[in-house]
Amino acid sequence: MSKRLQLSTFDWSKIRRGSRWVLPLTVAVMTVGGSIVYFFIDAKIDAAHKDQHVHYLEKLQQTQVLDAQINQNVLLEYSQLSNQANAVASSIAALKQVHTELKILPDFLDQSTQSELKQQLQTYLQTWQQKESLINQFQQNSTQRGRLNELLAMPVDRQSAGLLQFYVARSEQAFARANASRTGVYLLLVALLAGLATLVIRQFRQTALALRQNESKFRHIFDNSQVGIFRIRLEDGMVLDANQRFIDALGYDSAAEVVNVKRTTDLYLDPADRPRVLNLLKVQGGIYNYETQFRRKDGSVFWGLFSARFNLDDDCIDGVMTDISDRKRIEEALKASEAEMRALISAMPDTIIVYDRQGRCLSIAPTSPIEQLVSPAADQIDRTVYESLPPDRAAAHHRHILQVLETQQTQLTEYNLMTTDQERWFAASVSPLSADTVLWVARDITDRKHTEKALRQSERTNRALIHAIPDLLLRLRDDGTYLDVLNRGRITLLYSERLVVGSNVYDSLPPDLAENRMFHTRKALETKELQIYEQLLMINEQSRYEEVRIAVCGENEVLVMMRDITDRKQAELELQKAVAAAESANRAKSIFLANMSHELRTPLNIILGFTQLLSRGGALNPQQRDQVNTINRSGEHLLTLINDVLEMSKIEAGRVTLNESDFDLHDLLDWLYQMFKFKAQSKGLQLAIEQSPDLPEYIRTDESKLRQVLVNLVGNAVKFTQSGSVTLRARVAPASSAPPAANAATLPLQIQFEVADTGPGIAADDLALLFKPFVQTESGHKSHEGTGLGLVISQKFVQLMGGEISVSSQVNQGATFRFSIQTEVVETGTWKEIPLTQQVIGLEPGQPTYRILIVEDKPENRQLLMQLLVPVGFAVQEATNGLEAIAQWQAWSPHLIWMDIRMPVMDGYEATKRITAASTLANQEPPVIIALTGSVFEEDRKIAMEMGCRDFVRKPFRTEEIFAKMTEFLGVRYVYADHPPLVAYNADAPKETFVLTSDRLAVMPTEWIGSLHQAATKVNAKLVINLIEQIPETHISLRTALTQLVDDFCFEEIVELTQCILPP
Repeated sequence: MSKRLQLSTFDWSKIRRGSRWVLPLTVAVMTVGGSIVYFFIDAKIDAAHKDQHVHYLEKLQQTQVLDAQINQNVLLEYSQLSNQANAVASSIAALKQVHTELKILPDFLDQSTQSELKQQLQTYLQTWQQKESLINQFQQNSTQRGRLNELLAMPVDRQSAGLLQFYVARSEQAFARANASRTGVYLLLVALLAGLATLVIRQFRQTALALRQNESKFRHIFDNSQVGIFRIRLEDGMVLDANQRFIDALGYDSAAEVVNVKRTTDLYLDPADRPRVLNLLKVQGGIYNYETQFRRKDGSVFWGLFSARFNLDDDCIDGVMTDISDRKRIEEALKASEAEMRALISAMPDTIIVYDRQGRCLSIAPTSPIEQLVSPAADQIDRTVYESLPPDRAAAHHRHILQVLETQQTQLTEYNLMTTDQERWFAASVSPLSADTVLWVARDITDRKHTEKALRQSERTNRALIHAIPDLLLRLRDDGTYLDVLNRGRITLLYSERLVVGSNVYDSLPPDLAENRMFHTRKALETKELQIYEQLLMINEQSRYEEVRIAVCGENEVLVMMRDITDRKQAELELQKAVAAAESANRAKSIFLANMSHELRTPLNIILGFTQLLSRGGALNPQQRDQVNTINRSGEHLLTLINDVLEMSKIEAGRVTLNESDFDLHDLLDWLYQMFKFKAQSKGLQLAIEQSPDLPEYIRTDESKLRQVLVNLVGNAVKFTQSGSVTLRARVAPASSAPPAANAATLPLQIQFEVADTGPGIAADDLALLFKPFVQTESGHKSHEGTGLGLVISQKFVQLMGGEISVSSQVNQGATFRFSIQTEVVETGTWKEIPLTQQVIGLEPGQPTYRILIVEDKPENRQLLMQLLVPVGFAVQEATNGLEAIAQWQAWSPHLIWMDIRMPVMDGYEATKRITAASTLANQEPPVIIALTGSVFEEDRKIAMEMGCRDFVRKPFRTEEIFAKMTEFLGVRYVYADHPPLVAYNADAPKETFVLTSDRLAVMPTEWIGSLHQAATKVNAKLVINLIEQIPETHISLRTALTQLVDDFCFEEIVELTQCILPP
């Protein structure tokens, strides 16, 4: 399209240059004479025809240009780049005007040519009407690309080009015929042409002279212009010409360095500017005031402003350019200044408003607190104070405005306004701006008002305190002179008549006390710190204690406050006596507790130990084994009761400590679920454990105490709930957080636990009794179980772990116990499994003879250990006290010593200490010494470990624990019993036997059987025992048979029995 436009322009310029010579030729011919009048008239007619031709040709070309512009504007409108809303409409209107003029055909064409031209023109106009309809549809919905493609595909440009070609061909034929007819006439004028040529040559010379003069003038202007002038080749951007101002702006020394050397892509900072400029030139025909950056010769950058247009005759671009770097810097500085000013205004703590004489708001500065005073701020513009403020406040505002305008003096005022949330106070400065406007600057002083109010209240409070305190107040100068005396008569004075304003310290006090007063006075003035001391006076032959406080209250002045503390001193003496008595009682209680622990647990150790030996003997019939198991369970229950009582006694004696360890909290919760699941199911209860997603897996706290608390709370809930559900919830406290443990070694955390049930609930009167020792609620009395210490111990344990326990309940609506603990998130933890109850019957061959020394003053305890260890294959000797133990160690060198702690002659601590020290002195490895005691105190364990014991086992012990410790420290390997399937005694049918089969086991729920199968597969005796305890009393024989299998470590039989029942 662009080439076609250039060619058309070129043809039109040739015709235009030919027509310029018509008038000079006609004038020349007229000078020849009237003989050539006909030629002159014919030439005029020919010129008129050519004018018609040129006009019609221009209109045909204009249709192409306007059609191209319409297409371009439609494309720009689709791309949303057009900045003229009616560009398409104006182009269409211009084109329609051209169409109207094209309908007037040139009259130099013959009739047939005009008919053909009219037919083609009609076809073109019909096509254009269709395109115009598509343009209107596209403008109504400019997002339809299909309409755009259809519009651009219309053959309007091809038809207009064909119309142009047809007209050019027919017009040339018409002109050819006309030229042929006047050829004869031209021959007649050949003679005249010579004269005409002479005239033309003379005129050309004059014209050339004028052109040289104009060129010289324009070159002078070009070279001395104050803006850069340049000419660029359109094809490649080569600089064809440039004035010195342009060269200087680019930093070059001469035009030779730029002209025909540099291209615009070498001069633009951004090479993409050239295609952008060419695109603007093609679309607009010229560009004006285009700003961009140029690169100088030295590499520096400057801003340039240039305008340019196409010069199609010379195939180049002409333009002018000026350096606007200074203007750009000023603009940037102005923008920065404006931004700074806006930031300053927005950060101002004041509200700034301009009012006129009528109180109308003319403008509001966008300061930060504006919304506090007027909200929304934009709605206040052009509104009066009567429309924005309450009536009384509006009248006061208007009154201040009128007074300032009248006096032309600034006024200050304070006022309050009710905003959306509270009453706020403002301090305003009202200043005149002009004869009819004022500047209202208001600052929020609400905090200051509140402070003043608080200060006034504080002053009233201080005055009330001064009048209420029982102290003697004295204001004292640094030389000891009393400046003020305030005595409410509540303190007995030594020389009251001498303690007056103007008297001296030495007048009212004995010399030593007066000197002490002055010493502390000088120290207070030097250090500016409060001085406190006590003094004893003899008044009326009675000892009176006084506390004296001295504080600096001014330059070289102090305030002396004296208080009679005689009663407090006497109370302190009484308290010291009471504390001494309490400590003595507490020591006696601790001694009694230690004795009770030893005396209760030692015989219980014998009872439980010998029942275990009887169970291991294998000589019992089923009925006897069941009776022994009953004794053992009763002993275990008695041990639990004793432990609760002793634990409570330890708490009251202050001997409970926190033993922190790292463990898996999730495993603990899962263990609780497995422990109580089937017991809950046997009662028809739903047991659920809910864990928050952010609950950490590994934590650090006292795992044993936390487990005991949770077992107690969940066990109580299951025990007292007859229907419904029991739910244990564990979550991170809302104020706490549990980020991944990898972020730190340990992270502090608070975890909340909650045990909720749907049981009978607790009466309001019983809630106050829950955490009192040895007291049970109505539900506890009905259960006939426990000591009433479980919740008390749980409360103490929770407090020891940094939390509190609480309960909420209503009768017949269940109860909810809540507690929280302070803990830490750790990376890993350990889970301690209860030792397996596998029966040891001997030692594996190939091991040395292990020498075991039993040090115990009670013969029953020695007998228990002897009967446990000797049949297995250990070499065992005995000692009744620590002194004998040392002698046995020296003579026999045992591998391991079971050391009792409380013994006559020499206790276990001293014996262990001496054995360890002697081994070290002899450069020998000391034997493994394990403390075996009935003590329940943690400090006893620590003392034993410090004395040299390797471990600590409490009585009563389990046989498997004894064997496990020797494996741990000596590496002993055992041979275990392998019993056939159990035939148990059924108390309900004395003459019949209970054979444990899959059918007998099928009475339990399938889920319970599955859990039993998994526990037996993992040889987890602890979990199997927990599951067995959930068997109802109606199936006591099943419970007994399974217990016997566990005692005999026959887990294979349990796996086979459950495998037959479970679905494949």
